[in-house]
Amino acid sequence: MTTGFAFDGNGTPYTNTFDSADYESNVARISKALDVDAYYSSFERSLFGTATTLPGVCTGSQSSPPFDQGCVAGYAFGQASSHGLYRVFPLSVGDMAEYFNANDGYVPDDDFKRGCSDGACSSAAGSWLRSASWDVVSKAFSVASTGLPLATNASYAGPGLRPALRLNLDNLLLSASSRDQSQRVSDDLRLTFVELGRMLHPGWSASVSGGAGSRMLNLTGSSDMGSDMGWKVVDPDTDTVLGSGRTSSGGNVALPEDAMTDDTKDYDLYVWGQQDGSAADGLTNKATEPVKTTIRGWQITIPGTDPVDPSDPTDPDPGTPEDPEVPDDPDDPEVQENPEVPEAPEVPLDVVPLPESGLSGSSGGVLSAASVATAGSAFRLYIGDAAGVDEGDRLAAFIYSTPVRLKSTTGLSDLIVQKAADGRLFVDVVLPVGYSGDHKVALYDEDGELLGWVPVNIVAPVDDSDTDKSVQNAADKNASNAAGDAGGGSTDLYGGLASTGVETSTLVALIAVFALTGVGLAMLRRKSAK
Repeated sequence: MTTGFAFDGNGTPYTNTFDSADYESNVARISKALDVDAYYSSFERSLFGTATTLPGVCTGSQSSPPFDQGCVAGYAFGQASSHGLYRVFPLSVGDMAEYFNANDGYVPDDDFKRGCSDGACSSAAGSWLRSASWDVVSKAFSVASTGLPLATNASYAGPGLRPALRLNLDNLLLSASSRDQSQRVSDDLRLTFVELGRMLHPGWSASVSGGAGSRMLNLTGSSDMGSDMGWKVVDPDTDTVLGSGRTSSGGNVALPEDAMTDDTKDYDLYVWGQQDGSAADGLTNKATEPVKTTIRGWQITIPGTDPVDPSDPTDPDPGTPEDPEVPDDPDDPEVQENPEVPEAPEVPLDVVPLPESGLSGSSGGVLSAASVATAGSAFRLYIGDAAGVDEGDRLAAFIYSTPVRLKSTTGLSDLIVQKAADGRLFVDVVLPVGYSGDHKVALYDEDGELLGWVPVNIVAPVDDSDTDKSVQNAADKNASNAAGDAGGGSTDLYGGLASTGVETSTLVALIAVFALTGVGLAMLRRKSAK
């Protein structure tokens, strides 16, 4: 929430015009001023939707004195789409009704849905809406701290702006309690988004401990984001998130036993590396690409492994060793055969990379990858159909400007094309330690032909000591309000948009953010269902 200001930017006589071809109200001007890095992290801003016009505002001309061309006919007349384009904007009366399940008129029971936490805003006496009053040219609608909707004089400097914004939900992984990342129904929500190309490191593990009524999920390992991890359990039949949590301090690790009642069902368990958001750096959580595992009868199966029952000390069963073979008698003429010559190891591809000047144009849809990656970490390149490669093919990758060959995550010079759970082909490379700034990564086929290239900004590894930074300027502990229908979708790798967490189906095509000053966009007040 910003501090208070008058709706009208011209002064006497005050009107409820939002913007016009030659005028911006204070509400419009401040909305645009908030669309900057000072108030949201760069990662959060990358999730914003495109700037668009806003429906349902007064656009009466304010081009010359006496600057009195507002709107008095409300919804039936005088309302139009804004002249300006906005990514950050105020809500309207209709938004309040649609996205907060709040009645268009004054219904006291709906006040708590619209108001600030505990009925008191930290920096203003409520918030301006963008809607003009329907009967008085000098009034616009606002919402009081308590949530009471009001027709307010446009000259009143008490209300501030609770900015709203639209999000791209393609990489939304989870919506969960801001307190412990559980699916608790009474807390504010926080969002977790996947940062493509960032991965869990090999060797991580998952197991279940405890007996009935106290079963806990144990996660250990590391990722491109550090040592903290996140998780969610999804019912594969309903695409519903049954439980979720994180391993960082205060996080939930209790499995949702009451919802996992079928011991014969394979419940989907998604695990990822996580960097928790903070008020200083943006509240949105960042996640690596998740790994899908399963839980059946409290045994976890990780892809490529057998399920292990943690309560059974004999599982895994080492089995009975076979009798050792008796070596052949070298003096026996029957065994004097030519010994097999072991196959020579495959020779690495002989690829001569192009100079950087040869990387003209773009990858043309052949390659895609994250735009930001960490030095010393795995970097995933997705390969489109136009490349003409198949699973199992060998490729080579180079990083520029001076081409240096990149190795696979297993230390080999050749990269083996793999297929992800969603059917996309990819290769993983390791970005060299010590690299930083803007670079290009190019991929070549086994004949040395360039398949394509992608730009990447390389950053230093996360310093775990930075996670203890003090929280500054947390202007409102309830940093934002959720509203809107969740449009778009995510790949099944994440469990599907329907299984990203509590009430996601009505969560965040539109988000109203209370706190500014770097607090970010992803702590959301839960919307009450009717």
